[in-house]
Amino acid sequence: MSDYDIGELYVVDNRRVSFILNVLLYIESKHSDWEWYFFHPLTGMNIADSTIMQHNKKMQVEFLNSPFIPFLLKKNIGGHETCKFLVASIDGFSENNLAKLITYCRQNTNDNINDVEIITCDYFPDDHDSIKRKVLSANETELNVSLGNFKPNFRNLANV
Repeated sequence: MSDYDIGELYVVDNRRVSFILNVLLYIESKHSDWEWYFFHPLTGMNIADSTIMQHNKKMQVEFLNSPFIPFLLKKNIGGHETCKFLVASIDGFSENNLAKLITYCRQNTNDNINDVEIITCDYFPDDHDSIKRKVLSANETELNVSLGNFKPNFRNLANV
């Protein structure tokens, strides 16, 4: 590595690459009439940069090793721009994971976005509806939260 000018090295396994590709396929199929963008939250690394775009088509390299990837979806409805915040998690559906993701969505959405979709690889309404209701009532959020499954299988084919 000393022969090359490499500042950082990322090792990405098949699970992560499959996660990213499955999420992008999900967005392209389920939200085909929306423009989608990677959402770039403000962090200590970029907060001083006033020129930074909080969303664009380029994925930040840090998302390669992140447990979740946030997206901003935009759609023009009757001359009015509508936005949706979507977060995909590589971690399975659980009460704790859902609560964390709802908190993340609340912290990163502004007043014009109240539609949020959280997707995991193993969410099934029949199995997880009671957990969803419990977490949503405990978090008392003004967000309209929907849940989905980005990994196609026989249990969620009816929802595709």
